[in-house]
Amino acid sequence: MPLLIQLAIERDVLNCRVIIARSVSELVAIREEIEPLLIINNSHYLLDDAVNNCIIVKNIITAAGIEQIKHFLATAFIRQQPERFFSAPGSFHYSNVRGESWQHITQQICAQLVTQHHITADEVQRIIARESEGENLIVNRLAIPHCWSEQERRFRGFFITLAQPVEVNNEVVNHVLIACAAADARHELKIFSYLASVLCQHPAEVIAGLTGYEAFMELLHKG
Repeated sequence: MPLLIQLAIERDVLNCRVIIARSVSELVAIREEIEPLLIINNSHYLLDDAVNNCIIVKNIITAAGIEQIKHFLATAFIRQQPERFFSAPGSFHYSNVRGESWQHITQQICAQLVTQHHITADEVQRIIARESEGENLIVNRLAIPHCWSEQERRFRGFFITLAQPVEVNNEVVNHVLIACAAADARHELKIFSYLASVLCQHPAEVIAGLTGYEAFMELLHKG
């Protein structure tokens, strides 16, 4: 059975090498030499909860299983090091007051990021224009004002907690993620996709209760 799964994965997933471990000790030995992007547990063994790059496949692998593997591998570069895309500098607490408008909150947060040289005035204009047109991206209590940037820089995300929840397009928002993605790097859409999938795994109360950047990073690392 492991050999059939190996053949199926290597046939359908490009540039993928599968190594079979027939016991937990073999897996430990393999991980001492290389760090697998993904561990597929097709056995009766229970792996340590600390192994967070693992999915369970029972019996023969299906087309849905192959798609799950493809998605996991496609987002592995985000899961392994989200700090590359979501920066501690530029992530802060914004003390909004009750009744403060969403437009004013967004403008004030962006102004602070410009002052800190994390985003440009042009990027702010794009973000504010998108938000004012009602194109609000909100996922489970997190608002994501964003833009496609002409800057030759990779994806940049900044996590901001709010003092007060605010209503945006009839949805309650507790935190803000300002994001700038490179216009010529459409693969960065996967970052938005991964972010949404992680946020939707948790109850709204968990997302609302995030206390700051470190808690947000812990959530993304778990995936």
